[in-house]
Amino acid sequence: MKNKMKEITIWSITIILVIICIEITFLDYGNFSAVEAHKQSERTIYYGPSEIIKTIDIENKRLFLCRYKKWFSLDEVEKELIKWYPGTGVTGTEIKKNEKITFSWRISKSNIDESKEIIRCFGYVNDTNITKVILEKNGDSDPTKIEYDLDESRLFVFCWTDKKIDDKGIGKLKGLDASGKIICEYDL
Repeated sequence: MKNKMKEITIWSITIILVIICIEITFLDYGNFSAVEAHKQSERTIYYGPSEIIKTIDIENKRLFLCRYKKWFSLDEVEKELIKWYPGTGVTGTEIKKNEKITFSWRISKSNIDESKEIIRCFGYVNDTNITKVILEKNGDSDPTKIEYDLDESRLFVFCWTDKKIDDKGIGKLKGLDASGKIICEYDL
């Protein structure tokens, strides 16, 4: 009987200690929802709440293309084990009304293949004549065109994995009108 009571006491203390450890460790910081991790990320810098325009899954990350007042952002949250954690990119880029396209880009290491990088180019189109944005990317072989038809949000995002970027750069960003005429072009 004494052995049984001792065993119950030991297991009770063990369970209580495990619960305390879980509550004060990294498991408490994350969220079971990627959207909640995104909101948490915005709160850390007093930004938002922004409107989520588009969501992209790449590797163990979820990217949120967002708009907040006169800014746009591409926030990244990462999944580890069973929870989502705030990542990078929550800081907004101010929309410059005097430019045809306001854009930003970021590169980070791939979590799956260390010889590759995750490249993102995203932005806002001010010029209402522009109906399509094209990215002519430098990459593994010949330049490749990726097209993005704009919707009412006027935001766009390109995201891909590629070999490490060399001195050729990412490529060119072009804004086209409905007839396919180039309105503006930027080197990335």
